[in-house]
Amino acid sequence: MRQDPNNAAPPWSAARTLAELMAFADQEFVICAYWTILGREADPEGIAHYTARLRLGDHRMRIAATLRRSGEGRIRPEPVRGLDRAIRQDALCRLPVIGSLLAFVIGAESNSRRARRHRRVENVLWRISADLASSGATGGLARSSGLGLLRSGPGNNNAGIANAYVRSIARDLTGQ
Repeated sequence: MRQDPNNAAPPWSAARTLAELMAFADQEFVICAYWTILGREADPEGIAHYTARLRLGDHRMRIAATLRRSGEGRIRPEPVRGLDRAIRQDALCRLPVIGSLLAFVIGAESNSRRARRHRRVENVLWRISADLASSGATGGLARSSGLGLLRSGPGNNNAGIANAYVRSIARDLTGQ
């Protein structure tokens, strides 16, 4: 499951489901993870640190696990159903030798060099699509890239259109 802003809560509120939390990327994911897992606003240092980790290719489940296992995260009940189980699965998938096989079998995200590169590219493209969608871009880049369909206004699916295009570019760039 990848970023789908149409099925996600605003980044300044807590996610209602694990899928909704994992739908975010970049800084929006960090902000939503703080609200969801810790029940509070993210501090600027936390935003900077975890956003930098995402931009280096760490995957969101690792960030969520770090927040959940913090002193602050441990004292709170499971914030969304399935998070603790997903964190345990992620930890098992990082075991030497057997972890890669387990990740393949259950369809978990890999932490291979290629997967990290894919996440870095995807994160950059997510930021570009979010910027285009929020500005209602209709100019040269949007037209030449196929994002000319973006229009601001009620009822339009700007983020969804941009996100679908971004996912296709990420697949093309990484060969996946």
